[in-house]
Amino acid sequence: MARESERSRRATIRRRALVGFAVTVGALVLALASGAIPGASSGCAERVQERLFFGLDGPEGPISDAEWEAFVEGVVTPRFPAGLTILEATGQWRGRNMSVNRESSRVVEIIHDPSRDASRRIRQIASEYKTRYQQESVLIARTRVQVCI
Repeated sequence: MARESERSRRATIRRRALVGFAVTVGALVLALASGAIPGASSGCAERVQERLFFGLDGPEGPISDAEWEAFVEGVVTPRFPAGLTILEATGQWRGRNMSVNRESSRVVEIIHDPSRDASRRIRQIASEYKTRYQQESVLIARTRVQVCI
């Protein structure tokens, strides 16, 4: 029975990730086509892809789905309204005490223009999360990509 439950949970996570990816691609295409992204035109453009990794275990216990949704709605979306993807994940990291910790997590993927302002907004998101939920860190992985429509 536990195996069936685990399979069902994993299938749900995969479906949500696929839907999130599709929504992000659709939002990006619309933003590029509408000119909502400064300097964008049809064809290909250089952009920055950033993935932010958020652990969901805090010193007061797990961060609830409602708390996560409020954070996304109040902090993330206002800074990147053109679109983003949120993936459910399970992470592993070594903390300051050198022990390996495993926890539920969320990965937020944002593709944006290569501006200082966009980088500042990414840093603000990570800083707010660390402060609000007393986290040691929020990992940010950054790469340059060509986005083509």
